[in-house]
Amino acid sequence: MTMRTFSQSNLLSAERRSRMANAGHAGHAFSLIEIMVVVSLMTVIILGLVAMFGQTQKAFRGSMTQVDVLASGRATMDLLTRELEQIKPCCLFNVINFYVTRANVVPLIQPLPGTTESRTNVLEEFYFMTQENQQWSGIGYRVSTPDAGVGTLYRFYTNAPATGITNWIANFQNAALTNMNRIAEGVVHLRVRAYDTNGYLIVRSLNVNITATNVFPGEINSFFRSNALPACLELELGILEQRTLERVRSIPNAAAQRTFLQNHAGQVHLFRQRIPVRNVDPTAYQ
Repeated sequence: MTMRTFSQSNLLSAERRSRMANAGHAGHAFSLIEIMVVVSLMTVIILGLVAMFGQTQKAFRGSMTQVDVLASGRATMDLLTRELEQIKPCCLFNVINFYVTRANVVPLIQPLPGTTESRTNVLEEFYFMTQENQQWSGIGYRVSTPDAGVGTLYRFYTNAPATGITNWIANFQNAALTNMNRIAEGVVHLRVRAYDTNGYLIVRSLNVNITATNVFPGEINSFFRSNALPACLELELGILEQRTLERVRSIPNAAAQRTFLQNHAGQVHLFRQRIPVRNVDPTAYQ
């Protein structure tokens, strides 16, 4: 009787352990629905990470583009500022010390995003003289291909003793771009404004040595001769982003390029600098 009871007890214990083991195995398994839910969640997480990576990469590329444009613009502005502040009058009768004139092209008008206003981009060329010891230098700046509304900034340079400076202005005006130095790409705006000794913008002729003509609203052709110089200059420079410039250059004709540029005001970076002229002669304004 005791042996039978013990055997039955062992049999029941074995069956109980088998059921518990099977129950344990069933508890650790995943159903098809649970697997699909996990896969869906992982897919959403991965898609979110990919989207975040794409936005980060886009922001990085945009930052690098702005860094390149800002570096180019600042280097160009620094060069122009250092040279323009050194303008010096030659004090020779009817010889031009400084002049600025608008390029013979219609200004590029760009509507500003999010506003009803527009920005007018102009391309001017200017020329001035400086002196170092007994040597005089004639320096000029001009933008190539202005018909398209964007071009490359070029620098003209020549030097000689004081006896050979009278024809420099003609040399600059007739110089080919191949005889100039390339300074900056993607220039859509270049403007220089002259101010008198009282800080007022010169909009009209003051005397025979200081002549000014209003050729466009806010744009003046100025000529300074003999001992006359502007007391201060305001320089504005607009540079187009490189990727937008490449797209512009892929367009076959200048008219289509201007149309494309009109809708990309946000890709133009503007620089402005007020430059005092050190060698101004106040008696030229009397």
